[in-house]
Amino acid sequence: MRIAVLGDVGQKQYHVGDEAMAHAAVQELARRGLDDVVVLSHDAAQTEDRYRTKSQLRPVWPWNAFERHQMLEILLETDGMPREGQADRLWAEAIDALEGCDALLLAGGGNLTSQYGGLLAERLATVHFAKVRGLPVAVCGQTVGPVLTGRDREHLARVLQGTALLGAREGHTAALLEELGVASTPVLDDASFLNVAGELPEIPWSEGGYLAVTLAPGSGAMPYEEYLRTMAGLLRHAHRVTGLPLLFLPHVWTPGEQDGDVEVHLDVMRLLDGVPSHQVREADTLQTAALTTRAALVFSTRYHPVIFALGAGVPALPLAVDFYGEVRLGGALKNWGTGALLRSLRELGDTDDDGAGIPLPPTAGAAWVSAVWAERESLRAHLEGARGPLKAHQDAWWDGVAAAIGGHPHEPQSVRLPEIAGWEFALGRGSSALATRLNGGNEEAIGNLFQDIDWLRGELVQAHDELARVRTESELLRAAAGKWDRLSRNPVRAVLGSLRNRLPGNG
Repeated sequence: MRIAVLGDVGQKQYHVGDEAMAHAAVQELARRGLDDVVVLSHDAAQTEDRYRTKSQLRPVWPWNAFERHQMLEILLETDGMPREGQADRLWAEAIDALEGCDALLLAGGGNLTSQYGGLLAERLATVHFAKVRGLPVAVCGQTVGPVLTGRDREHLARVLQGTALLGAREGHTAALLEELGVASTPVLDDASFLNVAGELPEIPWSEGGYLAVTLAPGSGAMPYEEYLRTMAGLLRHAHRVTGLPLLFLPHVWTPGEQDGDVEVHLDVMRLLDGVPSHQVREADTLQTAALTTRAALVFSTRYHPVIFALGAGVPALPLAVDFYGEVRLGGALKNWGTGALLRSLRELGDTDDDGAGIPLPPTAGAAWVSAVWAERESLRAHLEGARGPLKAHQDAWWDGVAAAIGGHPHEPQSVRLPEIAGWEFALGRGSSALATRLNGGNEEAIGNLFQDIDWLRGELVQAHDELARVRTESELLRAAAGKWDRLSRNPVRAVLGSLRNRLPGNG
């Protein structure tokens, strides 16, 4: 039995988190005897090398809201049998991607959101293609939304209803899916218990003797330069409190370039004023995850460093820069009973300096860092206690996935996540529920507005192209009419016509 695994892999920018969920899917299927896997990718050669499995190219979907909705409407209404244009190309490429496959597994992720509309459309279309061909489909741990426009909601509900299994990795997603009439099962992130065995890159410090740091470029509503100062201030304080050097582990970058997380890390490192630090360059997913799980403490504005830390029992400082981050990080932490760990960038306030231009952390941020470090042993014990029941739940989920795509769907043995008692953190919750709802409402409204603007841009481009086509046709018609008029008034043409009429067979 051959299984197609769709994850956001083989991109121009390598993304540790997205690759981690695809790696986890391949690992978990193999553990259950399903090792004939095809990973759908934008770079099949790279993916085959990294996963040691087959890979096929997946279609590249348009990102503009108007354009991708036009394509989805055509494909959904024609049951995948368009006859012209870009929709026909997408359908043909999707058929090629699924050629020879007997089932589809949609690896986990945070791409079922209007914010990443091209990836959302790609996933919905691929699930639709698989269903049209009669393939069983399982959808692993997803975040849905929080920005989800009306059109995206309609398409998502239509495509995902009736899916064999769908995993929701946080309560926010489960509630939204229920609202849309789509059944889901609560799960952890796919990569929560990723097998990270393998050779590690050399680093300056011994195992456990460092603070692992991952910072994304996104700074939410905070200006980038202020974001850099705030991160540097928190990290300087963390070093003073823990005595640990800093190991920067980028999760997103373009091979050979200093962009993405690499660039942010370099910008922050320039503000650390002598704090010992080192950046690991271009480590793959399994290496990055392994280095994260070997740290004494993890500080991250990204999602998957925190996932790796939770599964390995490593204390973490999770910092959300926007509501999308609050939903994902907050949901993951709540599953482990550690929701009180989360802090949002908006809570940290402005930084100051020590009189020499060196940034210092705001009081709230400093207290948070200090408290987590002081309570690290109780936090580690809590995570280790939670690991057993959560791992059993996740194993049951993967058993259900294997059964579903094997044509024998059944509910996983445990359809509810184990209730993990909340870890008693001295600082309590980082943000009030009201502040979170207000922030979320603002960001969803802004996100929807951006989608509407993107839609209007697409309509404008289409109207411009149509006008250009009409103008071209009009010019051709005018030119043809003028030429005919000239020819019809040409005496030579009249004489030739008369002679032709007198030729044998023409009278």
